[in-house]
Amino acid sequence: LSQLMASAWIKGTENYTANQIAEMTESLGMELGSFSGRNSFGISMEFLTEQLPIALDLFQELIARPNFPEEEIKKIKDTTKATIRQREDDIFKSTAYVMRKELFPAHPYRFEQEGTLESVDAIQRKDLVDFHKRFAVPGNIVMSVFGDMDSDKVLKNLEKKFGGIKGHSVTLKTFAEVPLAGPREQIYFLDKEQAMVMFGFHGPVLGNADVYGLEVATSILGSSFSGRIFNNIRDQLGSAY
Repeated sequence: LSQLMASAWIKGTENYTANQIAEMTESLGMELGSFSGRNSFGISMEFLTEQLPIALDLFQELIARPNFPEEEIKKIKDTTKATIRQREDDIFKSTAYVMRKELFPAHPYRFEQEGTLESVDAIQRKDLVDFHKRFAVPGNIVMSVFGDMDSDKVLKNLEKKFGGIKGHSVTLKTFAEVPLAGPREQIYFLDKEQAMVMFGFHGPVLGNADVYGLEVATSILGSSFSGRIFNNIRDQLGSAY
């Protein structure tokens, strides 16, 4: 739901259609995008410093008055379902999904971000509107600006543009997973002449002092296309691609 909402978020507002937004940003050389992760969603824009007033006008419009057009939602759902079908043939994504289910049998982290064919079909425009109204409110938003700008001037512009947006308090759900009692293993077969080994572990929560040590350990153990183990196996031993 979060990913579909984020994708549809920039596809139209009360005053601009998706084509008008695309023409505006492209004609000015701006880059407009949206994102959705496992813990957050948002909008990002890149533009020239002198375009700040125009960018903030559009940003305010997108945050306060999106209208989630039905025709755009249908396009995004079709694209999402195509991605889901391709996912089943992707050895990396399939292995990662199996591993997450072993690591998080109860936590929502076990789910694929795109959802399933059934869940995508079940989502309606009202679901996206309700999700946006529930979570895209001032008390739940973090806004950051980076670039060659006067910070005091930018802050005043932000207060002027967004200070009047009303909202409500948001209570975010929390989830817990029982710590692993020992190693778990799952073997998954695909009709491919390939093999993949993937390992994972529960990490500490943000703010925990162990985060920094874990980052070092991850760098040594290896992650996707990086790390000493990966580089040794592929580059030095030539045993994997």
